[in-house]
Amino acid sequence: MDIRIFPMAAVLSAAIFFSGCAFSDHYVKDPDGVNSAANVQQDDNESFFLNWQGEKVTPGTAAENNCVFMGCSDSGIWQNFLVDIIAESTASVTVCSEDKVMHISESGTGSTALVRIKEKKDDGVEYAERLVSPVEVYSIYNEEEKQLEYYLSDILLNKVPSSGGDGSVNVPVEYSDYRVSSKAAATFPYQKYFSSYGDFEDYYDMYHKTLGLDSLKNAMRKLDDDGGFNTNVVFLYADRSVGDAKYKFLRAVVTDKKLTIYIQRDCSGNMSGVSKWQLTCTVPGEYLSDVAPDAVHWVIYDDVSQG
Repeated sequence: MDIRIFPMAAVLSAAIFFSGCAFSDHYVKDPDGVNSAANVQQDDNESFFLNWQGEKVTPGTAAENNCVFMGCSDSGIWQNFLVDIIAESTASVTVCSEDKVMHISESGTGSTALVRIKEKKDDGVEYAERLVSPVEVYSIYNEEEKQLEYYLSDILLNKVPSSGGDGSVNVPVEYSDYRVSSKAAATFPYQKYFSSYGDFEDYYDMYHKTLGLDSLKNAMRKLDDDGGFNTNVVFLYADRSVGDAKYKFLRAVVTDKKLTIYIQRDCSGNMSGVSKWQLTCTVPGEYLSDVAPDAVHWVIYDDVSQG
């Protein structure tokens, strides 16, 4: 499958980056009345979401209830939602398929979105809820299906027919993360990049005593021994999290002379204390010819399980 990726900024406006709220995900039987994890003002399309009991949804049903039907032609309702997200205005939309209804709402701060999902299953309707931060929506052009697929973190929000993208590139990378001393006095977060092993050695000499970077050094030495620095650049993001976080690489995208790296952070384990991390993405140099070192951005989506 040939998939090209570009952020919503390339479709509409500038992206919203880095915010410090949480992302939760839990799956329970659909309650009689949905009590969300955030206060969401009810509107017409939300009423359809709340009242849906698993009956088949058609494009006509969605339109009658001011909702978006996934996979249909791009609608004004969906475009208005994207514009409101970028403008950090209060935004909400309900997206439907035949057996699933999803309500997405954002309070107007640009920091947090609540995604509530009802899905018809053999034994009834199941309900899921996710609180996502930051509200960074991006789109993927699926060449095979000729569709734009819109995502928030790893949640498919919508997809619409499209004849093409803007030439943005999905970059193949090698991702790793390393836990370092939580007592490190260094200020987090920060970014670095290494275009040679010498660059990394300078970083190691400066930070090892504070952070404890032997595991990262072993990986960088192996990359150098294998000739990796001849054709790759290593980008590093030093992150701080609550408790025992887990990180998942989502994708890396080059568009408009900018590299954006999307990471999902799961803090659903032990929530006591603070942990500090070194996240690395090794990127082939062929994708970076037009990317300046200060045009590299990391989007860290928080993910906290509840219940």
